[in-house]
Amino acid sequence: MRMMDRILGMRVCLAILVVLTLSHAARPQTANGGMQQSTGPGRTGKSAAAAPTKPAGIKFTLEIQGDGQFYGQHAGFNSYRASDGGGGTVIYTDLKSATAANDFLQVVVSDACRVISESEKLGKGGEAVGRRYEFLSAAKDKDCEKGAFAVAWTDGVKFHEIVSPSKKNALALERVYRY
Repeated sequence: MRMMDRILGMRVCLAILVVLTLSHAARPQTANGGMQQSTGPGRTGKSAAAAPTKPAGIKFTLEIQGDGQFYGQHAGFNSYRASDGGGGTVIYTDLKSATAANDFLQVVVSDACRVISESEKLGKGGEAVGRRYEFLSAAKDKDCEKGAFAVAWTDGVKFHEIVSPSKKNALALERVYRY
């Protein structure tokens, strides 16, 4: 099997994981409206990335977390359900250098069926900390416009990608996602 087929297969598996996650009944929120984590086998309930809170009325609940290979890199993932019925998956990994993280981002974006935007990723102080892309991702035999929306960025050595069927949920999750 070609490498690109395996990479697309992982994206399809992640998309299926998001759909399966969203098809289950919603888990209860904590009393303060924050996150309630679920853990898979061997997980401690502590995430490598802090759990998002709510932006503009949308609350996110951590449903599944795990790790695996993503474009040949060991990466973690967290799948969230949104209070509006949607959701999204965050994929994250650290690379050896900021240059390696930006090169990795370019590899991921090169598989996009359509790049929507490219910009600098700004840190809390407004300084450029990396690159950021918004794009559509779909299997090669699928219609690009029916693909998943993705936003991916680097922050120094860190790479992050959020994939969701909904642009609104992906961008809302990006606003609250802390790492």
